[in-house]
Amino acid sequence: MLKTLLMYVFLLNLQCIFCFGYSFELLDPHYNNNKIKVIDSILDHQKSYITFIMDEAKNVFLIKQARNHTRRGPSMVILEMLSAYIAELHDIPANRVRIVPAGYAIPGKLYVEQPATLHTLVPGKILNKLSGINKLFIQQPWRKDFPKEQPGLTYRAIHGMSLHQDLPLIVALDTFIGNGARRRDSLFYDKESDKFWAIDLESSFQTNLCKLACNCIRTMLKDQTKLTSRELNGLIIYRDTLKKLVKHHPPGELYKKMDEFALQAGIKPGSLLFNDETAKKIFFYKETIPESYKSAQELVLLLGELIAFHRTKIGDQYLTHHTYEKCNFSDAEQSHDYPMRPNVMNLDCSKEKAEYIIDRIQAYQGAFSNYLIPVTH
Repeated sequence: MLKTLLMYVFLLNLQCIFCFGYSFELLDPHYNNNKIKVIDSILDHQKSYITFIMDEAKNVFLIKQARNHTRRGPSMVILEMLSAYIAELHDIPANRVRIVPAGYAIPGKLYVEQPATLHTLVPGKILNKLSGINKLFIQQPWRKDFPKEQPGLTYRAIHGMSLHQDLPLIVALDTFIGNGARRRDSLFYDKESDKFWAIDLESSFQTNLCKLACNCIRTMLKDQTKLTSRELNGLIIYRDTLKKLVKHHPPGELYKKMDEFALQAGIKPGSLLFNDETAKKIFFYKETIPESYKSAQELVLLLGELIAFHRTKIGDQYLTHHTYEKCNFSDAEQSHDYPMRPNVMNLDCSKEKAEYIIDRIQAYQGAFSNYLIPVTH
């Protein structure tokens, strides 16, 4: 019986490692950890330890682990993984995430007994490091965060996601998972591929952003707010993406995935991680799902009304998903440089590969630049 149970847990972990078409070979229990190199470590002193590692094939990953005293630590792993799973399943541009289970040792993971998450690095630079993009705003704030701002899907966010075809996908994901923390330091833009990428999905399933978005769309219908063809194009992509998320992720499926990822992380009855605090938090996250899902269904209908209203005014010939022009954002001035130089002088790879790794690490350091200090231990 014990052998069968251990094999079941092992297979679950393999599903986490190799699912969705990506291979995270360094999480294979048979992978030689001596071939994994820690190339830089930084400390977000509010929430997490961040460590950059490189595998034998010179692929660079980021390990994210909650600080020991962070009460949200174990449940944070579940939220990050569940949100990234949804993004990856629907090809929404965000970094890919896998769970490093509690008790599983890997270079760069500071606390073996605690779970962590392993992240791919997205290309490009954070918005704070780019000029010509200062007015881009796609966050859906809660009232407590922005007391002077209208909460939810504001006109500013609708206009922001009209600037590029990737942005409505990210905004729809944030709405569906209840992530109101999409600030400029959690959004990357890559000039070479002309793509936006989202990171940092842990602040999800804590509020009903779909309900707030419904209130905003009702106000627009009532006031007959004028929208440009580009703004309406963005809303169409946003609505279609949200409709897909509603179809594929009913509450029962989200409960099942949340429990599955908890088991993969080592959070289960009888373990030290499954204490009263963790159980309460998981219960709270699950409580937000049914009401948020119901509001998401309503939001899809309201968006349909708003889109139909503006179609008659703008004309279908101006509505297409292919009217976006390539963005032309430039790097910020050198005075806004990154806070630290990565400690990667001993990288065993080509000069071009080393420069690429340094650029990626500096971009992520920039994303946490408001509260970073070097890890000294």
